[in-house]
Amino acid sequence: MSNPLADESLPLFEVQRLLDQIVRQSPGVRLLVDMVRDAVLEAARQQTHLQAALRRGRKKRRRLRRQRAELLDALVASGWPCCPGPLLSGAALDEVTSRPALDGGTSGAALDVVATYQRLRDSTLREYAQQLLAVSPRGDLRDFLRLLSERILLRGQRTLAEALLRKPSLVDRLALRARLSDHLLGRLGRHLTRRFGTALDASLRQGLSAFIHDALLLLEGLLHRTDPVLRLLWPQRGSALNSEQQERLGGKPIEPQRRVQAVLFPGLIDRTQQTCLSRALVATRR
Repeated sequence: MSNPLADESLPLFEVQRLLDQIVRQSPGVRLLVDMVRDAVLEAARQQTHLQAALRRGRKKRRRLRRQRAELLDALVASGWPCCPGPLLSGAALDEVTSRPALDGGTSGAALDVVATYQRLRDSTLREYAQQLLAVSPRGDLRDFLRLLSERILLRGQRTLAEALLRKPSLVDRLALRARLSDHLLGRLGRHLTRRFGTALDASLRQGLSAFIHDALLLLEGLLHRTDPVLRLLWPQRGSALNSEQQERLGGKPIEPQRRVQAVLFPGLIDRTQQTCLSRALVATRR
């Protein structure tokens, strides 16, 4: 077994150094110092075991969180809570065909959802991504498009779905939206500071709050009954590009050898008819 006291990065290494110094100055107390050294060594070994257990616990917690997120994503993609049916993920996504518009039997709720989605996709998302790019010393436009989509839309969808799953009849939608909006904005601000060195001023914070508000309205509309059932389309990372479901940033042509690296904005699908209403905006890699 390796000696934990041999690691100079540990505070206990300093204890060993002080014990050696005491022995050199007072040889008569060597027996007492050796007893102390044994106790310190045992404490160091216990600390090493506890640190290893803590790392295993953290790894397990990350795995469980990832599995929970995957289950929530699959549940929402299936059409829950609007309609039962097989999961729309993985290979099933390849069966989604393109469709230019909704038909005349569309409900008003579905039309509102589509209008909110198009506003976010066509103007609002890029507007705030450009603002973040202008005040950030690091990152590019693709980074901020991905940031806003994943940390607001994807995480917001998971939180709303989990709330509906736990207490479907007791969810106060207005109160939940207010709490979730503050939570998402706070997490986004901390991530921007840590990753991109960007501090949110009052103006940018107010604008992002408006974006989050519209995003949550979209998610609420998607998760409550519409006719037909609409869902966001999140291509899987590493999947092959599909020109009917995805488009590259800047309208670049689809190349067969490229694969999805990140989703910059999700697409929109008609879950009832298995059709794609709007393609997902993606970044790619070879």
